[in-house]
Amino acid sequence: MRYLLVPREDTGDTLVSKQMPLSVEARAASYGELKTMRQTEARSERGRRHRGLLREIAGDLGRADAPVRVLATPERETPVTGATVIEGEAKVAAALANALEDHEVVEDMTIDLIEPIPWGDVLATASSPTIDADLWHLEKIGLAKARQNGFALDGSGVTVGVLDTGVAEVPELQRRITSSVTLNLETWNGDPQSPSIDSLATGHGTAVACLIAGKTIGVAPGASIAAVTMLPDAGRGSLSEFVIAMEYVGANTEIRILNMSAGKHGFEPRMRLLAGMIRRANVLAVVAVGNEGENTSRSPGNYPEVISVGASNRKDHVWASSGGGMLVIDDMQHTVPTLVAPGEAVCAISPVGNYWTSSGSSLATPIVSGVAALLLQEDPSLTAAALRKKLIDSCHNLGVPKERQGYGRVQL
Repeated sequence: MRYLLVPREDTGDTLVSKQMPLSVEARAASYGELKTMRQTEARSERGRRHRGLLREIAGDLGRADAPVRVLATPERETPVTGATVIEGEAKVAAALANALEDHEVVEDMTIDLIEPIPWGDVLATASSPTIDADLWHLEKIGLAKARQNGFALDGSGVTVGVLDTGVAEVPELQRRITSSVTLNLETWNGDPQSPSIDSLATGHGTAVACLIAGKTIGVAPGASIAAVTMLPDAGRGSLSEFVIAMEYVGANTEIRILNMSAGKHGFEPRMRLLAGMIRRANVLAVVAVGNEGENTSRSPGNYPEVISVGASNRKDHVWASSGGGMLVIDDMQHTVPTLVAPGEAVCAISPVGNYWTSSGSSLATPIVSGVAALLLQEDPSLTAAALRKKLIDSCHNLGVPKERQGYGRVQL
C-alpha cells in the first residue's frame, strides 16, 4: 500500500531573527532568503528523520516481512507540501503513526471528478464559430453590462491552474493554454504535454477552462490557463496525484489561482493539511462544493482554507443539486459553500468545440476563478487572503440561508 506522511505544521514556516538589515527592502529580501534556508533545513531534517525511522521500523518488523520503499521526500520531490510518500504494509504505517506525532499518516485514496449533470441543449457547433449562445452567466455577474460600458479588464497577466481532466486546444481557447502537464507517479513530477488534450471524452476540464478564459463564454478571456491533468482515469485520480499537483502549482509562481472540481464525499480531515500548504504558498484555491444537494459537501471543497463554490441559476435561486450545509471543524461551526455562482444550464464547450448547456457546481467554480483573475489583473499586489476578501465583499445576497448560498452570488 502507498502512504503519505503529511506534516501537521511546516516547521520551516516560522522564522525568528534578531539581526535584520536596516532598510525595509533589504529586510524583506533577507527574511525571504532566511525563511527559504530554514524551510530547506527543516525539510532535509524531516527527510533524514523519516528515513531513519523507516530503517528502524523495517528492522524491528523484519525486512523480508515488512519491506518499505521511499517514493518521494521533501528534500527532492515534495518540497512544497512537505509530504513523504512510502510503499509498505499496514503495520509499517501503524508504527510510523505511533512514532510521528507531528505527522498524519494517510493511506492513498481515490479522488473523483465532481461531474455536472449530462449535457443539455446544443447551442452551436464548432462548424459555426459565430454563435448566438445564451451567455446569461456573464450578464448575471454584471460583466456583460460592464463591458458595454467600457470595462477593459480581461485577466491578462494572470495564470489560473486548472486541476482537472486536462484541457483540449479548442478554438475558444486559442493561445490561452500556456502550459499543460500530466502527473507522473514514477518521477513525482509534471510531464509536459503537447498538444494539450482532455483525458475525458465529455471534456470536463475543457469546459472549465473555457468558462475561465474562453474568448466568447469566458469571464477572463485574457487570462492564461495552466492545464494539470490530475484526473487521468475517466475522471478519477488519487491523493498522490493531488500531492504532485500541489507541488506543481506551488513551485510555479506565475499560478495565482487554483481551480479544482474534484474530491471525496463528506469531510475528509486528512486532505486538509495539504490544502493549508497551498494557501501558505499565496495561491487562492477555488473548489467546487459538490452536486449532491443540501447537507452534502466534498473535500477539499468544504475546507476553510479554500473558496468553496455552489451553483445558482438565472432566477438567483440556488440550484437544487448544489451542495452545502453546516460542518463542525476544530470545534467550530463552518458553513459551506463560501459563495455561489451561475451553474445551472450555463453555456459550456465540449472537446470538439460544440457549445452546450450543462449544470453543476464544477461549472460555477471557474466563473469565480475568472472573476478572481479580473481582480488580480486590476491589483496584482493582492495576496490570496485579500483576493478572497474582495470576492466575498462583492457578493450579492440571494436571501436564502447561509448554508445554501454562503455570502451570496459572486458579483463583479
